[in-house]
Amino acid sequence: MKIIDFFNSSPVKKIREEIHSFAEDSLRDYINEIRSSIEQFPNVISQKKDIYDAVWGSIELNVGEVLIIDSPIIQRLRRINHLGLASILFPSAEYSRFEHSLGVLYVTDDICAKIISEINHSDNQKKGEERTNYLKQLCRLAAILHDSGHFFYSHVSEKYFESPHFSRNNEIKELMRYFILNTHSASPRFSEIVSCLIVTSPAFQELLELVWPYLKLGPNFSKLHVQYFIGLICSFIIGVPTTFESLPFSRIISGPIDADKCDYLARDSIRTGVPVAVDLYRVIQKIRLIEKTDFSYGFLWDEIPNDKKIYLMGIAFSAVKSVEEIIISRSFMQEKIYYHHKIQTAEEMFRYALRLLEKSGFQNLSNFQHALCISDHDITSNLPKEYLTSWAKNAKLNTNFKEPFFSDACDIIKQLVNRKLLKRACTIFSQGCISTANIGDDPDTLIKDIFTAVDPDKQTEFIKKIKIELETIIKIIHPDVDIKSLNLMTLPVPYPQSLSSGYQIPIEYSGSYLPYSELFQGETWDNSRKTSIILHYITGVSKFKHELYLATEKVLIRDYGILLQNDSYLKVKIKEEDLIKLKHELTSKEYYKDTYEIIPDYSIYKDKKNDLSGLIDKFKPYEGPLGYGINSITQLTSFLKQFVALDIPKGSLDELFSGLIIFLKQIEILNRKKIGESLNKMLLKVASQYGKNILDLNICNIGNLKDGSTHITYYLNDLEQNGIKLNVNTIHMFLGGIFDPKKPIVFIDDAYYSGSQTIAIFQEMCGLPIEKRIIPESHDIKLKYDELDNIKKAKIALCYCFANKEKKQFIEDSLKSLGLTVELFYANSFPSPLFNNTSCYPFESENQKNLVQQALKLVGEQLLKNTKRDKTGTYKNNWDESRIEKSALGYNDAQQCLILPWNTPTYTFTALWLKGELSNKQKWYPLFPRQSKG
Repeated sequence: MKIIDFFNSSPVKKIREEIHSFAEDSLRDYINEIRSSIEQFPNVISQKKDIYDAVWGSIELNVGEVLIIDSPIIQRLRRINHLGLASILFPSAEYSRFEHSLGVLYVTDDICAKIISEINHSDNQKKGEERTNYLKQLCRLAAILHDSGHFFYSHVSEKYFESPHFSRNNEIKELMRYFILNTHSASPRFSEIVSCLIVTSPAFQELLELVWPYLKLGPNFSKLHVQYFIGLICSFIIGVPTTFESLPFSRIISGPIDADKCDYLARDSIRTGVPVAVDLYRVIQKIRLIEKTDFSYGFLWDEIPNDKKIYLMGIAFSAVKSVEEIIISRSFMQEKIYYHHKIQTAEEMFRYALRLLEKSGFQNLSNFQHALCISDHDITSNLPKEYLTSWAKNAKLNTNFKEPFFSDACDIIKQLVNRKLLKRACTIFSQGCISTANIGDDPDTLIKDIFTAVDPDKQTEFIKKIKIELETIIKIIHPDVDIKSLNLMTLPVPYPQSLSSGYQIPIEYSGSYLPYSELFQGETWDNSRKTSIILHYITGVSKFKHELYLATEKVLIRDYGILLQNDSYLKVKIKEEDLIKLKHELTSKEYYKDTYEIIPDYSIYKDKKNDLSGLIDKFKPYEGPLGYGINSITQLTSFLKQFVALDIPKGSLDELFSGLIIFLKQIEILNRKKIGESLNKMLLKVASQYGKNILDLNICNIGNLKDGSTHITYYLNDLEQNGIKLNVNTIHMFLGGIFDPKKPIVFIDDAYYSGSQTIAIFQEMCGLPIEKRIIPESHDIKLKYDELDNIKKAKIALCYCFANKEKKQFIEDSLKSLGLTVELFYANSFPSPLFNNTSCYPFESENQKNLVQQALKLVGEQLLKNTKRDKTGTYKNNWDESRIEKSALGYNDAQQCLILPWNTPTYTFTALWLKGELSNKQKWYPLFPRQSKG
């Protein structure tokens, strides 16, 4: 398939027909005029021109180029702003796509001249320039035409066409997929595809045939080559090579270091006043031809691969600093101009207006033949209703627009014209701005659905929830305001998705070449910097900025389990005192009765800031299931605030919170160091007990891959780093063909409290049916007949990092009753249950101890009652009131504070690990959520 065939293929048909109709409508009168002039006044038309450009100076144009530039498809670019809505922030940033196209033409000519010079040098042929002159002319035409497919306000509207909100988005996505499949290249912009469809239109081909004699194509080509040349122009616009000879020219307009970037960086800098340091002339002078042998041919390659030398455009090693200047300049221009939050907000408002226009039945948007006819002024005039209605009428399309969509869209356009932008009310995501309150609540999924790979339904649902909360807050804070009369438009404003720099340009190095990324870190730095400054916003009317922040905060924690950090309001210039004042008023009106975790901070938290910071450091080893971790004071305070939902006298809250902080200090994370020390201690003890070398022990885990014992086995690697390589394998391996009854089998695990799970696992191994096991659970580890016979002959050592020593004899006796020879070892003994101490230690008083115990027990009981009963209120499995009472402070009333890095044991205080609802329907987010093994 040739590139021209791609644009004529059936998957492109519908869009192609619309673009071709646009080209026909635009060019027909002009073509007739040019034909008439050529026939009647040939001398008048044969005049080349110079155009003076403010950035590059004089730009020379031959007659054929002048004729194409004067055509309506190029002249329409005068009415399309290159920087979209950037003039809202930078008043002088109002240059057109037409101006930019001339600049790209100038830079393209310089790069082409350098490549031709390199070809002459490499081929050592005097006629090299003549041989490649036609490519230079085609590149110049591609530069003129490369932006012909842009729509009104450039990327602003085009991002709408490429978004899921656009009615024909699936059609565009399929077109892009089809292109990538056939070219083996990155996806082009939709506007580049449209530019190529204009170039491949019958109308443009007719124009090109007319101006053919006036172009510098050389004597070896005739009008029979028009189709071939059109294909090359398209390949240059998109940056996809299709022939060997054109290969070095293929990335001049669209590539890592291209004429497009060089022009807009220089031009944007002049028009906005944002300085850049780009030594364009050095970059061009250092262009080199790099021979390549492992070139990947796409399906659009026009020639059959042969033994010809293949050359790519590259850069000399000595010019890398100049390349990095472009990388850095582009990065800072993105940060200061293109991705500035005010410009992004204006663009998002505009796209929302387009969405409403399409909903209203404004057909000019959903038909590209008509959408290309709309200029910037047409859609953002002071009288948008009149202009838009007139455009639809002229195109003979529907003018019976649906309300309120049409009026609302026009109102937003008027706001933009008068620079009445929505204000940032909340940073929904940036580095350190949010964290999950619980396992299973994934911020990345929310970000993807609402901001990046948008799911329109989920985004709409999210904003709807925020608006409902916003109205509720306004009614509480401003009871006299008529909600219906307010404009409460709320919009998510995403940070642009395209973060990759794309500077994979070959660098000439020691007679060969290497990709830029293998030699230098500029692109890595650029991508890393962009990642660190990502900011997605929720915006709304400035009058209710604080209220919108609080509404968003509540929706995030209540419906998505996501916490805004305590200082996230600073990123949207909200004063803490204003926010706290509002929060206190809302708290007094019971607004936070279902989300106590975001009520105002109590004074005690400020007094205990050092204690809380110390806890964060202490909890760092906790990795949590699915990547959940504890990394902010906000997570701690939000967990503690949930206790306000309990029926505890308000006068006792400060003492309770102080006691809960003391309680959290008792938590011990079984970190890597402690695990390693415990394993070493136990295994040495086992080896000594059985008169063996530690290397002769057969070590395996208890249970299956989901059990904590598997994690413990992983930490044996630390012992291997100390020069000890242990024999670790599955129980089936040790009991199978290599079974040696003289070698003890050592099972290692993290901890036990009651011992029931350990006993149940061995009961399962020995074939006891589930109903006869001490607890009715399965680990899928039943032994075969010969394995069962061998395990009863084996010496078994059970090793635990932590153990309840009072249950040691019980476990050993229970396993001996199965016919097993077992001895139990442990490195550390559990302390006695926390609240069973006769003194108030570690609390400050007996009253404080009782308050904390009462609060933890209430939470544990309510969570268990809501999670261990079905919808009818019947208890599940072996649960009843008695067992719930014994499990409220940890199963078997263990009252332990041990946390494993990968999960939380059930003998740890229930309030610390169980997610659920309290009796008042308040959601409970545990601090150390437990991941189910199911």
